[in-house]
Amino acid sequence: MAGAERRAEDDLEDYNFTHESYSEDFTGGLGLWTNQRPYNYPDTDMTGITTGANGLVFDETYNDAYGNMALLTADCKGDNFNSGLAFGGGAYVEFDIRYAMADVDTLAERQAYGWPACWALPVEGMARMNDLLQWPGQADMYHRQVEWDFFEAIANLGIRWCTMILHEHFGIYGVTCGAYKYCSVDSNGGRKYPPETFFYEFHKHSSFWKPATDTEPGFVRFYIDGRQAGSTIYWNKLDGTETPPSVIGSTAFNIMDKQHFGLIVGPQRQHKFEIRKITVIQDQGLMDNWTA
Repeated sequence: MAGAERRAEDDLEDYNFTHESYSEDFTGGLGLWTNQRPYNYPDTDMTGITTGANGLVFDETYNDAYGNMALLTADCKGDNFNSGLAFGGGAYVEFDIRYAMADVDTLAERQAYGWPACWALPVEGMARMNDLLQWPGQADMYHRQVEWDFFEAIANLGIRWCTMILHEHFGIYGVTCGAYKYCSVDSNGGRKYPPETFFYEFHKHSSFWKPATDTEPGFVRFYIDGRQAGSTIYWNKLDGTETPPSVIGSTAFNIMDKQHFGLIVGPQRQHKFEIRKITVIQDQGLMDNWTA
């Protein structure tokens, strides 16, 4: 794979990430996962969703275009999330998934399906903890947060590509950069699967997040089946003097080191989407998880 430099097992060993803080194979049901959508949207239609020996399965009858499954339930009107688990202090996150997008599907058909995705958002944002989102030195409600995308089957990239990317969202929502959105800074994102990839088998999409220290930069790497996909994304340690916009390679994404991430799955519709296992491994001495 172009740009491959590291294997996931190298980073886990080199940085002492040995504590399995979360693991779910869905054989006993949904566990901590909830069918409530983030942001207080109505509940997801559970028709076509099963758990058991094959993991978590969204079959072809699942037709909720924007339904999500979340590892936490956010209370957007309060000061905290209601229940679940959010990961802080660095983490290796791995989704073992299978997604059957057909070679014969047209671009229009793929776009109509939406894009199945596995990602993470900071609970600080989902629960609208404005004091924790506030960018120091900026106007009131000028927020800053990171979106961590492990897998997105973006239709117009084609079946041999997926997106694995970081987005930094900042500004006053709906004001700084236009209606209904934040401003954003994005890392490099498109990842090409190895040529031998057979898409009707399970594949592991994962990422390693190591916070910055006084002597070493922070970084995120992405992997497909344990092999690095794309280049490493680096940043300097957060010191509170950063000003917008963030700069790739120095200040962009370093707010991630202070945030706590809840995992989300958005299966979309029309094609079977399966999750065999989800695993989170951390450095027990660094992890700063929130549970409720």
